[in-house]
Amino acid sequence: MIQLFCLQPPALKSSWWRKFKNGVIVASADAVGAATAVVITKEAAAIIGVATGGTGAVVVLSVAGVLCGAGASFAAHDALPDSQVTEPVTMEAIYTHFDNLDKPKTDVKIVLNFPDRYKFLNSLGTMHNEIMKKEITFPNVDLPPVALRSDPEESDPPGGNDDECGGDTYSGNEAFATVEYMEYERLLLQSETLANDFVALKNFVSQSCENGIFNRQQFIERMDNFTVNEKDVFQLYYDVLMETAENIDDVISIANRYIDVIENSTDISEPEKEKIFINIAISVNSIDFWSKGLN
Repeated sequence: MIQLFCLQPPALKSSWWRKFKNGVIVASADAVGAATAVVITKEAAAIIGVATGGTGAVVVLSVAGVLCGAGASFAAHDALPDSQVTEPVTMEAIYTHFDNLDKPKTDVKIVLNFPDRYKFLNSLGTMHNEIMKKEITFPNVDLPPVALRSDPEESDPPGGNDDECGGDTYSGNEAFATVEYMEYERLLLQSETLANDFVALKNFVSQSCENGIFNRQQFIERMDNFTVNEKDVFQLYYDVLMETAENIDDVISIANRYIDVIENSTDISEPEKEKIFINIAISVNSIDFWSKGLN
C-alpha cells in the first residue's frame, strides 16, 4: 500500500457513532458504484465513437456515475433489514429527474475542497440528493429542493450574479452549460448501452449484499476495472469513515483530508484521481441523504 494512505484520521469525537452506520454502508454502494460507472461510460463512449478526453466528457462521465450510483444505493438500501423497500428504479426515471434540474443554477449544499477542475462535483453532489429525493420519501425529513429547469427565456444566464447567488454559489456550475457537455450528455446518458449497464450494476450490488448488508470490501475487490491504487484508497477511506465519523461534519473533514492528499500525490494518475474524487463527492452527499432517512 502506498505510504500516502497510511494517515491518521483527523481528531474526531471519541464515542462510537451509530446513527450514521447504515447511511455509510448504503452510501458506499452509491459511491463505488459511481466510480464503476465512470469506466462503464467510457466503454459505452467507445462503442458509439465518442472521445472521453475533453472537459465536457469528464463532466458527463461524472454525471453517469451519479445516475448509476443512485441505482446502486437503492439496491443496497432495499437489502437492509426492515428497510422501506423502494419500487424498482430505472435509468429512464433517474435520468428524467436529472434532466429536469436547472443544473447551471444549482445551489450547492455541501462544499468540498476540490481542485478547480473538479469543483463541478460539488454541484453534482447536490443534484445527486435531489434525484434520490424524487425516488424515495423519508418521514419527518426535510430536504430543501434545488432549482428545476424553467423556460429558457425566463432563465438567467449561467453564473447569474452575486446578489442572487451569494458569490460562490455557482462555482463550477458553468460546466453543465457548455455545448460540448450538452452534446456528450445527449449521446452518452441516453444510450442503450449505459441503460443496460445501469441494470447490471444494480444487480451486482444486490449480489454483494450478505445478511442484508452491502459487502463493500468484497464488491471493491471483485471490480477488475479498479486499479490497485483505487482499491486501496476506497477501502481505507470507508474504513476511516466507519471507525471514526459520528456526523456529517466528521465526514466532510475526512473527505477534505483525502482530497488534499490525493491531489498532491505523484503516485496517483489523473484518471485515478477522477474516479476517486467522484467517489468522494457522491459518498459525502449520499451519507448526508441516507443517514437522515435511516435514523
